[in-house]
Amino acid sequence: MTRLLSLLTATALLPLSAVAAPNIPKAEYKLEMTDFNPAVRDFIFPSGLRVIFQEEHSQPVVSIFALIDAGSEMDQPDHDGIAHALEHLAFRAQHGDLPKNWDFIHQLGASINAYTNVDETFYATIAPVDSLIPLLQIEAMRLVDGGANVTDADVNAEKSIVSNELRQSYEQGPVGDAWDELSRQAFTPEWTYYTSTIGSHDTIKNIDLADVQELFDNYYTPENTTMVVVGDFKLEDTRDIIDKVFGTLPQLLADPDNPDAPLEAVDPKPRNVCAENREPPAPNPDPTPPHVKGMVDEETVVVGWSLPPGYCGDDLLYRFMANQLTTYIYRTLVPDWDWSDPEAEIPGVGCFPSMGHNASMMYCFIEPSGSGGYRGDDLIDKAADALFLQWAQVNYEHDPDLYGLKKKAYEEAKMSVMASILQGVDETVSPGVFGGRGMNIALHAHYMGSPNYFSESFNTINAIDPNRLKELSSKYITRERMVSAVIETMDREERLLREARAGLGEGKEEGWSGAADKEYDFAFDTATLTPEVIRRVTVTPSIENIHRFTLENGLRVAVMPYGDAPIVNVGLKIGGSDLTAPIWGLDSFAESLHRRGTNLDERVMAVAGDYWEESGTTSSVMRVVGANGSLDALLHTLRYNTTDIDWRMANKSPMIKSWRSRYRKNSDDEPDVWATRITYERQFPDHPLGYWENPAYWEAVDKWDLTMVKDWIHRKYQPANAQLVIVGNVDSQAAEASVRKYFGGWEAEAGVETGPVSSMPRPELQPERQVLIFDVPESTQTRVSLGCHLNWKDDSQDAAAHVLADVLDEQAWRKLREEAGKTYGAGAYARDWAGGANTLGMYTLVQNDAVGLAVNTFFSLLETMASGEIDEKSVITQKWSRGRRYVLGHQSSDAMVGRLFNQNIDELEDMDAYADSLSEVEGSQFGPLLETCSGHEVVTIAGPREYAEAQLTELGISYEVFDWETLYLGTLTQKELKKRAKALKKKEKAEAKEAAKAG
Repeated sequence: MTRLLSLLTATALLPLSAVAAPNIPKAEYKLEMTDFNPAVRDFIFPSGLRVIFQEEHSQPVVSIFALIDAGSEMDQPDHDGIAHALEHLAFRAQHGDLPKNWDFIHQLGASINAYTNVDETFYATIAPVDSLIPLLQIEAMRLVDGGANVTDADVNAEKSIVSNELRQSYEQGPVGDAWDELSRQAFTPEWTYYTSTIGSHDTIKNIDLADVQELFDNYYTPENTTMVVVGDFKLEDTRDIIDKVFGTLPQLLADPDNPDAPLEAVDPKPRNVCAENREPPAPNPDPTPPHVKGMVDEETVVVGWSLPPGYCGDDLLYRFMANQLTTYIYRTLVPDWDWSDPEAEIPGVGCFPSMGHNASMMYCFIEPSGSGGYRGDDLIDKAADALFLQWAQVNYEHDPDLYGLKKKAYEEAKMSVMASILQGVDETVSPGVFGGRGMNIALHAHYMGSPNYFSESFNTINAIDPNRLKELSSKYITRERMVSAVIETMDREERLLREARAGLGEGKEEGWSGAADKEYDFAFDTATLTPEVIRRVTVTPSIENIHRFTLENGLRVAVMPYGDAPIVNVGLKIGGSDLTAPIWGLDSFAESLHRRGTNLDERVMAVAGDYWEESGTTSSVMRVVGANGSLDALLHTLRYNTTDIDWRMANKSPMIKSWRSRYRKNSDDEPDVWATRITYERQFPDHPLGYWENPAYWEAVDKWDLTMVKDWIHRKYQPANAQLVIVGNVDSQAAEASVRKYFGGWEAEAGVETGPVSSMPRPELQPERQVLIFDVPESTQTRVSLGCHLNWKDDSQDAAAHVLADVLDEQAWRKLREEAGKTYGAGAYARDWAGGANTLGMYTLVQNDAVGLAVNTFFSLLETMASGEIDEKSVITQKWSRGRRYVLGHQSSDAMVGRLFNQNIDELEDMDAYADSLSEVEGSQFGPLLETCSGHEVVTIAGPREYAEAQLTELGISYEVFDWETLYLGTLTQKELKKRAKALKKKEKAEAKEAAKAG
């Protein structure tokens, strides 16, 4: 037993024995994993700068996570939001002869993101490993001159973007202003957590270039910075890396008070002196919880509590408490919830902590659906009734039900936190959601001193003292300290206006003008980017170590040893979907009316794991992840869920009623929804991709029966229609033995056709060009979308199709955003549907006066591409960027499972050919690809009709005004029509009354 495994099993996570279904051997759900305590090299310089390196050789990539100890707490009076603006402007900086940081980083093939909170600003980057030195140099230059060559125009442009982010994330976001309302109740004005990180429209307007440069100089400094570098390098080489990056920048390493002193390592400066941290303030809960508007489907509440600072030893306990709190609140809202049933989910309730340097917060988000029928203030009061369970001592003899609930909540909380720690090692950094090794190590090292996040976290979770949990909960998670807000739904007109403001702002913003040529400089001479160079930088998964075999029952299997983390990802891909079933829609119907694994009492969390399912275009995937030494338990979970079936046809009528209600609710007066449906219907006439849930569909569903459900499920869930992929730190031969043990006895039902389910047919009919207007009178912006078929016949054209889309994406962005200034976003994409239904899409959200410009731009770009009049430099740069980014698509075991599933297991060699086909793409290939597109586009316009009609008429573009409202009304029942008419009449009276009062 390894040292780390000893720590993990030192507490009462007892092994569980699975109930065996026929032909499925038993498995122990016992947590086992290999040792994981990766070495690091930790450079702490006299300047205070800290750079931590950790090796990780799964893929030739490197990630950099930079934490700057400067968040919105440094915002100056009447300049709230400036720290967040600095985060944006750091990407507009330009150092020396390089392009602006944003462009240069992208040209290196990197994926980037950044985030600002009260205490810190984070920068996350992941890229091919040969980008390590230049990317670290960018991080270094950020500390020398973070605003290098940033202009007044840059500041004004980013102020506009930040204002629109404010509209989108707060004013138009699902939670609206609720987070800020809770902060104002939980803290007093002298606390930095009292104000919003993003600021207000007025404070954002106050920011100018001088403010920006001053804050860069004062706060983006070595002593405020910790960097974590994880990737495919050797620790013994890191001293050389430091010399190359910082050798010409000694001011970043030297003690500012003694610059001539030797550069000797120093001990880390304490960031959180926990003994000195003050208690969070006594909150001032609003006796009448404030009501804010948000983009929610039904009235929702948010409650919270202030907590002591994070990074002082209780962080994992806060996560533990949040997990328990979710269970206790739901149990109080729904007393008859069967908490002992592992399949009984907790819908509509979620609690989580947010750690801060000076104080922390616990939040709970509670939706009324499935929550006992409580709403608004009553829902808040009922949630407060649950809090005593956090600390109450319950005796088994006195109340066995609550005793069992608390015992289970404690065990599940422990397993859940442990699983999240383990799964956090899979990605070196996750720029999209901020997580992974880089962020966890950086926070742990920056505030707590040690870079050994994972081993110390496992030690902590195994040493949790229930009395400490009780102490924290009874002191902080109380009714008296609870703050709250109610999030109300917005009506359609208000929502549309908020969407418009979020997307475009209220007109063309000051300072937003065309970009200077320098912004689009390319860092590389395109003449040097030969096919050989592009082939070399395009890193495809190595299949040499993939162990492939096929069981006697037809199940195809691939095992890929991957990485050093003690984790394994497993996926079972099952062919079949609504688009490939004998009757369109049958797959969703059948999946909803049967349930798998209902008798499996064990939880995969017992092996620090997680189970979920994903649906694709022509297949579905069952996924499970967990500790690498517990592969048997993971395989048993998948195998059991393919066989143990509970038919639920008794639920047919209420299920169909629920579907129809949800379907109508989701499309209620939503022109954008109807535009999307009609786009597919017109683009794919007489093809499954063009079908939608019209009244005829619902009439047919009512007639479907158990025989149809069983026939389809048995046809779908059989080994010859499945592929199994295992990726992680495993031994291939041992994994094969486990697969044979659990899947060797899997057989198709007697009499059922075996083999892969057929794919979709290739579309035969092509539409003629058509432009459809969907009238949205209230909108201050217009959504324009284009779709067409590509003459994309086989996999050899994949690279050319995607480069074509990349070129169109760049050109649409420049024409509509940078040159015309009519939008904040425009782009294009290519989609490879199974069965040969391959498409090109273009999209934008423009000011109402630019509808004709957008449509004409899309048509002109397609005509240019089809004619062969293409700037080959643009083609080369897009090939280069795509080639360098390709490796990022399989930088974790989780991502690798998806990459392998994109190919049939028998055809993995085709991945090697991608680099060759990408390197050979030329602009001359675009014309043949567009033969089925040009003149056959379907364009939908969702916005005010009068603007679109006038502009299209002036341009001589034919169009059709689509009557989507009549189509929508045709989906309603008579009862629903009467109810809708009554609601409209009531609304008209209210509006007339308001108008009369105003007059």
